[in-house]
Amino acid sequence: MSTISQVSEVLQWVLNEYPRMIERKTGFVQRSSAKLDGVAFVRGLGLGWMAEPDASYSQLRNCLATLGVDVTSQAVEQRFGEASAKLLKEVLNEGVKQVISHEGVVPELFARFNGVYTQDGSILALPVSMKEQYPGCGGKSRQPGLSRLRLEVRYELSHGGMSGIGANLVGRERYKANERRKRAGK
Repeated sequence: MSTISQVSEVLQWVLNEYPRMIERKTGFVQRSSAKLDGVAFVRGLGLGWMAEPDASYSQLRNCLATLGVDVTSQAVEQRFGEASAKLLKEVLNEGVKQVISHEGVVPELFARFNGVYTQDGSILALPVSMKEQYPGCGGKSRQPGLSRLRLEVRYELSHGGMSGIGANLVGRERYKANERRKRAGK
C-alpha cells in the first residue's frame, strides 16, 4: 500500500462493508433485526481493544454505545463464540489479503510456485488457572511457565490467504501431551 488514502479506503471497506457480506455465512447474524450485527461487532471490538487491550465486556459495550449500538454487557459477552471467531478471522484474512493485493507483489515471481508462505508466532503467558489445559515449558520465575500458549499464523503470499492460524501447547509439554495421547490410544 503506497499511500495513506489507499490504506484508509481498504480499511473502510474491510471494517464497514465486508463484515455485512459475511455475517450470515459465518453464523454471527441469524436474523436481520439483530442490534449487534457483524459491522458493529468488528468496529466495536477493534476500537475498544485499541483503547484498552484488556477491555472488559462493559468497556466494549461502552465503545459500542459510542457507535450507536445500545446493547448490554451480557449481550456482548454472549456474542463471543465460534461464530464470532469465524467472523473476526474472515475479516482479518480479508484485510491482510487486500493490503497484500494492493502492494503490487510481483505475481510473475510467485507464479512458478504452488505457494509462497510466511509464518510467525508468539508465546503468551496465561492465567495459572489454565495450567492443566495449556501447560508451560519452564523458565526462571518462581512459578516457571505454569501456563503458556503458542499462537501461530501462516500467510500465503502469492494468492493472499491465511492458513494455519492456530494455538498450540508449548515446548516439552507439547511432547508430553502427545505421549499421553499415544498411551491413551488417541
